[in-house]
Amino acid sequence: MLTALDRPGHLTRAMDAGASGYLLKSATPAETADAIRRVAAGGRVIDPLMRDDRAGEASPLTERETEVLRLASSDAHAREIAAELFLSVGTVRNRFSSAVGKLHARTLVDAVRIAERQGCL
Repeated sequence: MLTALDRPGHLTRAMDAGASGYLLKSATPAETADAIRRVAAGGRVIDPLMRDDRAGEASPLTERETEVLRLASSDAHAREIAAELFLSVGTVRNRFSSAVGKLHARTLVDAVRIAERQGCL
């Protein structure tokens, strides 16, 4: 996969979908050609920048995003989560939105499912 998307979540989803390689568009022509050769020979390629990012970050979510998703997974509503965490409802909704975006989910329910599958919750 040749992409401009450099978030760990994108890498995880691509590899889970069966990609043999993940290379950023910022790679040089020589790096791109080498990656194609290695994948064609049956190997796997992950852009060095992504390997560094993924190794240092087990979860793309912040601690607060993880908290609101964990509470949402137990069927708590935004108002209940806001009261429990001493946040405004708007802040909780912003955290939901941010988590959904980082996990590349379509909905909050999808984000909870993805976070559970990736071990983030």
